[in-house]
Amino acid sequence: MSPALSQQTGIPRLSAGRVQSVALRLVVDRQREIDAFKETKHFGAEAIFDNGKWRAQWDTAPFLKEGEEYILDASLAEEAAKCRLFAITAAATKPVAKAPPPPFTTATLLQAASVTLGYKPEQTAQIAQRLFEEGLITYHRTDSQNFSVEALAEIRAYAANNNLPLPPKARTWKSKESAQEAHEAIRPTHLEQRHAGADNDQKSLYDLIWTRAVASQLADAEYSVNTLTLAAQDGSQPFVFKAMGRTLIKPGWRTLTARDAAEEPDANDTEDSEKQSDENGRVPSLGRGTQLRADSARVLNKQTRPPNGYTQASLIKKLEHEGIGRPSTYPAILKNIITRNYIDDSKKILRATDLGILVIDALKGRFAFLEYDYTRSLEQQLDDIAEGNAQYLNVVSSIDDQLKKELAQLHIAPQPALASNGSAPAKTGSAPLPGSLVCPKCKQGTVKKPNGQNFYGCSRYREGLAASPEAASPAL
Repeated sequence: MSPALSQQTGIPRLSAGRVQSVALRLVVDRQREIDAFKETKHFGAEAIFDNGKWRAQWDTAPFLKEGEEYILDASLAEEAAKCRLFAITAAATKPVAKAPPPPFTTATLLQAASVTLGYKPEQTAQIAQRLFEEGLITYHRTDSQNFSVEALAEIRAYAANNNLPLPPKARTWKSKESAQEAHEAIRPTHLEQRHAGADNDQKSLYDLIWTRAVASQLADAEYSVNTLTLAAQDGSQPFVFKAMGRTLIKPGWRTLTARDAAEEPDANDTEDSEKQSDENGRVPSLGRGTQLRADSARVLNKQTRPPNGYTQASLIKKLEHEGIGRPSTYPAILKNIITRNYIDDSKKILRATDLGILVIDALKGRFAFLEYDYTRSLEQQLDDIAEGNAQYLNVVSSIDDQLKKELAQLHIAPQPALASNGSAPAKTGSAPLPGSLVCPKCKQGTVKKPNGQNFYGCSRYREGLAASPEAASPAL
């Protein structure tokens, strides 16, 4: 696949693969989705109570017509924002428990280090390797979310000795179907060593691992969640507002860490009940029929947002969710598509370059390996071979036959404008890269470096030698 791309486009060192190309496709598809997005401006309203301690949002659902998602009438929102007098028509208070996130796997460690510490996946993998070599953490290439029985006992003993809240029994997590669990989840090898590492980078990653390992075995965080429905008593129409707020009663695992370090905040996630309840403030527990007055109310000017572009952390999360590739290969995959100038990572949000878009457009819809379920299916076939349920030659020959048929139909126009962008961007004013330079002697072949040789020659050398030795250009 890779040589065919280079030969047809005239761009040297192009590359394709069943994981790296799908990772690139994810970025390209999301980028196009963002570029094509058309925003919709809409309106809401909220009432503010008790000097800003809590707030309630206008429930727009009764005003939406069939097929509508948003309130587009600003005047209606202004009417809702005029409401001040309210009566509680429904109220509920209930305890809610939130369990800690599971211990780190390779994939979640890469995500957490990116989100929390700003490390690139390759950097995280290198630091984790050094921590492992120094005997500070267990093996860092693992899909397992569970600890050994001995490690669980050690963590629970440490927590008990340090007055950390414990659940009645040790926690375990259900494994994913495709998980490779030869090694346990990542943890410190010596739990009593609270801080470790030879430099600041190692110390920061070690602290992240230590905190997650211990927090994963602590008691749930417990909240009291108050939900109120407020009917306006002075509006021109029957406006209803709702509020939900939570108060932390027992911190549990959040004694050590406030949130799941592997999760990036999503500004588009308006359905996140935790986010909404935290933004509403300390909603009180009030009885049905209670009358109350808002300090103020306001119109909310809103607009729909495009989906978030991928960061390195969210791209890794997506690849893992789709079962594409193995977590231990993610740093190399990301490095590959970035250093080949397929993706620009100069900012937090990944952007596909013209070269990356060219590769995806050349492959998408023509090659099976670019489909999201291909790798997942292939991994299963390879597992079947390993378990004796399928024959190697049958599986591989079928894949090979399909690829040959697809390659025979590959036709890409030469891309002279992109030929200087190959694996790495060429410097301004530099000479054309070998592979895109026409042979200066025969004017037909291109300059190539024969396999295993330390010189460049014409791609038509053998052809010319057979026809006329004088016409050939064996070396330039």
